[in-house]
Amino acid sequence: MKSIVIAHGEDLDGILSHVLLGSYFSSRPSREVKHVFAGYDSLNQDFESVVGLESDLIGIADLSFNQSLVPIVSQLSDSSGAEIFWVDHHPGTKEKEDFLHEKNIQLYYSDQDCSTMQIYKLFLPDSIYARGLAEMAQFSDYPGKCFNLGIGSRLEKLISLANYKNDKGELLKITKGLGRLVSSEKENLQVFEEGKVEEYDHLEQLAFDHIDSNKVIEQIGDYNFLFSRISSIIPTKKATRYLLEKYNSDADVFVSLFEAPAR
Repeated sequence: MKSIVIAHGEDLDGILSHVLLGSYFSSRPSREVKHVFAGYDSLNQDFESVVGLESDLIGIADLSFNQSLVPIVSQLSDSSGAEIFWVDHHPGTKEKEDFLHEKNIQLYYSDQDCSTMQIYKLFLPDSIYARGLAEMAQFSDYPGKCFNLGIGSRLEKLISLANYKNDKGELLKITKGLGRLVSSEKENLQVFEEGKVEEYDHLEQLAFDHIDSNKVIEQIGDYNFLFSRISSIIPTKKATRYLLEKYNSDADVFVSLFEAPAR
């Protein structure tokens, strides 16, 4: 029987949610798993892509529910007959708890744990590798609440590079590679192919240099505004931290345009 994972495909918590849910689903007998790597610029289409597919279990993770999803999620729930659950830490999803309950969708929500950490605690509490991946995601979403494991920054680079190239096949390859690590309990990090981290580092440095050389700071009223254009190779959170740390004393308000595919 087929299971479906619909989770954010653009950052560490989203991809590692894919990994852990995929591992949990795959542990069931005769279980085929379909992964939908969702983006906020294509969220409705991503959900629509699974409406009508035969499945008996659908796991959704690390996606903030917005109002435009109401008719699509209703259709998915009414037509599939599948057991559906949603794991999230975004307040927008918590606000839709009554709607999800009405549609027989189980919500697992925490404002203290990222989605991957919740999945680990709910479904894979005995796996030390699942715990390690969950800690990476936790640090990414809640810096300071968990140890920073260096491998997480390398994974972020691979995920960012795949999204920059709009390569869903590479995201699936990363997901399955890390899934083998969790399911086999063996160290297998073949997802780190030669040259890809270095390729990301080169593109990222070019992007940071572009920010520094093309930023504009203007005084508007009583405030200094910094305007910048940012390459999509840099994850949104990382770019924001860079600007705040480097130009905090120069500007009060930061306005950034992220190039396509914007994340």
